[in-house]
Amino acid sequence: MSVLIVLVNLWVVQRRWRYVGGGGLVLLLLSSVMMPEALEARDRVVKATAVQAEFAGRQRYLDLVGEEVVDFIVLPEYAFSYDVRESKVIWDELKAFAEKRASVMVMGTRTERGDGAWFNTALAMDGDGEIGVHYKNHTVHFFDDGLAGKDAGVVTAGGYQFGMSICFDNDYEDVVRRMTSAGAQFFLVPSLDASHWTLRQHWQHAELFRHRAAENGRWMLVAAGSGVTQLIDLHGNRVSAIEPMTEGAMSVELEALGGLTLYTRFGWMFGWAMLVGTAVFVGFLVVSGAYRKLKSSRSGV
Repeated sequence: MSVLIVLVNLWVVQRRWRYVGGGGLVLLLLSSVMMPEALEARDRVVKATAVQAEFAGRQRYLDLVGEEVVDFIVLPEYAFSYDVRESKVIWDELKAFAEKRASVMVMGTRTERGDGAWFNTALAMDGDGEIGVHYKNHTVHFFDDGLAGKDAGVVTAGGYQFGMSICFDNDYEDVVRRMTSAGAQFFLVPSLDASHWTLRQHWQHAELFRHRAAENGRWMLVAAGSGVTQLIDLHGNRVSAIEPMTEGAMSVELEALGGLTLYTRFGWMFGWAMLVGTAVFVGFLVVSGAYRKLKSSRSGV
């Protein structure tokens, strides 16, 4: 957008099409460089169910899952506001449910460290128990959200590798990018987005997940407590969603992808490229101006 603004101003002031044409060509080349590299074709369709309900209790969450057979079930952040593994009765019930459904379950819970401190946790489990965890790297400011985790790896289950970034992790670019670099083929994301938010806040926050999906070329399924629960494709398009402030579940199909976008490989380089380009252009103007001044003075002599 900045380049377009500069080009239009050049044309208005200078009325020289070569500036606009040359600048347009540069913009076109930059845009093509920023496009994702070709990603590997999908291996097979991944079926998943995402549940939207805020602090509903385990039985309500399990009831909302429904009867459709899926590979993965995703519950919201803080679906269990305690360490679910510390209650043998509840843990055994969840394992039995996962085993019966032959599904991997991803849910928001806590991990107690033992000294009173804890981590906001995304937990993956199946009928045998825990498969993997992710500790929220970016905890919410001025909020009791646990200690910040440091790692951003992937979970391997069901023949796939997937990421479990949590809610506010996706407001930043680094966690999803690191998980994708580590081999994540898609993302199953527990999120909260509390019911006391306004509708505008819910929809605004929902947009950030779309950015992360598009930057890294990965499908992303978000299960939010009060919305927006959504499925996003590798281009950042919202494929399906549940309206905010409603309980429900949706069963969807997404793709497991490989390959890395240029952004995933190198990060956000566009701003730096524009800064360098501006410095080169200013240098050119200074040198050319000095040259014209010198030439003019020699002609006068």
